[in-house]
Amino acid sequence: MTRWAFPGLLMVPAAVVAAPQGLPGHYYLSGMTEVGSELLLRGDGRYRWFMAYGALDLAVEGSWTRSGDTLTLVADPGMLAEDGMESIFARMQLRIEKDGALVPTENLRGAYRKAGV
Repeated sequence: MTRWAFPGLLMVPAAVVAAPQGLPGHYYLSGMTEVGSELLLRGDGRYRWFMAYGALDLAVEGSWTRSGDTLTLVADPGMLAEDGMESIFARMQLRIEKDGALVPTENLRGAYRKAGV
């Protein structure tokens, strides 16, 4: 059964409306308990990442690139404390799923899902 978005206004299947419209956007980590994390991918190739776990808060900014189904995040050197936990996230790779979810390949579980999708 096909559901329609905006009945009477637009005759577009809801699945088309919900499809990701490219990578830039605001993502939230799902599938992990007691961890909050957000990822903001900007259209200019820059990103902001934040994670909170208990009393630990981490934040990193840097640049992102895409190669096939892999998204690579590289933190700006000035964002990393020498002995801080941020160094674990200096370079992150995420697998881009067909549904638009971004799945970390190491250090985290779960998946980043775009807000509003």
